[in-house]
Amino acid sequence: MIEPPPTYENDPEFTDEERDRFKWRLEALMNGVLRIRRMAEQEYTPEIIGRNRLSLVAQAANLIGDICGDWVKVSENDAEGPLEYAALTLRIWQPAIAMHDENDYFWDRLIMEISRLPFGDEPELLRPAARARGAHAKPAGLAVNRAAALGWAAYLKARGIKPVVYHFQISAAFGTDWDAIRKWRGLIANVFGQDMVARYISYGTDGIGYPPTDASYYRELIRDGEWFRDVAGLAPMSDALMEELRAGKGPS
Repeated sequence: MIEPPPTYENDPEFTDEERDRFKWRLEALMNGVLRIRRMAEQEYTPEIIGRNRLSLVAQAANLIGDICGDWVKVSENDAEGPLEYAALTLRIWQPAIAMHDENDYFWDRLIMEISRLPFGDEPELLRPAARARGAHAKPAGLAVNRAAALGWAAYLKARGIKPVVYHFQISAAFGTDWDAIRKWRGLIANVFGQDMVARYISYGTDGIGYPPTDASYYRELIRDGEWFRDVAGLAPMSDALMEELRAGKGPS
C-alpha cells in the first residue's frame, strides 16, 4: 500500500511552533485585508490606505519566503547572466506582482526590455537621465544607499534599539561617522527631493521591506553597508568588524 505524501500538518520537518507561526501570520494577513477594505469604505486618505497596502504586501512576501524558503527563490544558475536572471524572476513572480489587473502591462514591457538588452536594444523604461557635469558617476546609487542608512536608523529606533547602539552599527556597516550620516538627508534631497527622503524614513519606521524579526537584521544591514561602500569607493568591511555586527555588538 502506497502511503500518502506528508503534509505540513503531519510532517516532522515543520515544528508545532512553525505551524502556529504560519497560521498566525496568515490570519494577520487576512485581518489586514479586512482593515484596508474598511478604510476604503470609510474614505480614509489615499496616503493612509497606500501605506497600509504596502505593509500588507511586505507581510505577504515575508510569509511566502518564511514557509517555502529557498524553494521559491529563482537561482542565478537558472539563467544565463544577470539580465536573464532578472527577467526570469520577474516573469515568474508577475502574477503575484500584478495580481488580477489585466490592464497592467508595465511588467510585460519591463520584462521584454530587460530580455532585449543583451542583444544591444536601447532601453526605454530603463534609459538613464542626463546627469549634471561633475556629478558622481552614480548619483542615484549613492543617494539610494545613503537613504538606506537613514531607513535603518528609523527602523531600529522604532524597534527600541538605543541610539548609541544603532548609531555605532550603522556607522560601522557604512564605513562613515554618524555625524556625517545624519547630514545625508540634505544630500539625498538634492538628488531625489524631500518627499523621497521622507518615504525612505517612513518605510523604516513601518518596517516595510525590512526583516520580519529583529534577530535577522544584522545580515541585511551588513549587505546594505557593503553596497554603499562599493558605490562610494570605500574599503570593504573587515572580517572582524563584520563578525562584531553579526553578533549584534554595540560600541565598546
